[in-house]
Amino acid sequence: MMMNFFELQTETIKAMLDWRISLEILLTGVAVFSLCQFLRRTDTLKTISGILFALLIFLIARLLNLRGIVWIYSCLSPVIMIALIIITLYFIDTYKKWGIR
Repeated sequence: MMMNFFELQTETIKAMLDWRISLEILLTGVAVFSLCQFLRRTDTLKTISGILFALLIFLIARLLNLRGIVWIYSCLSPVIMIALIIITLYFIDTYKKWGIR
């Protein structure tokens, strides 16, 4: 038996409204909201936006095949990763002293 368009659409919507999918959407929304609140509360939004800007420059340099910039980024990437770990540990220690969660 062949379904018409509206029956097929109804079956698709019923399949999409499974409780697992609704739970997944809810948990993802709560996680994103919590992350945004944490970033706003700890003033790390500027740091994150700076990191994303540097990543965007690197991706544009890779797309345009700018070998000098890509080489600089590849040489600095291990140093940057270690610096990010140190900065993160510093901020965690500072926030514990201030009582910020």
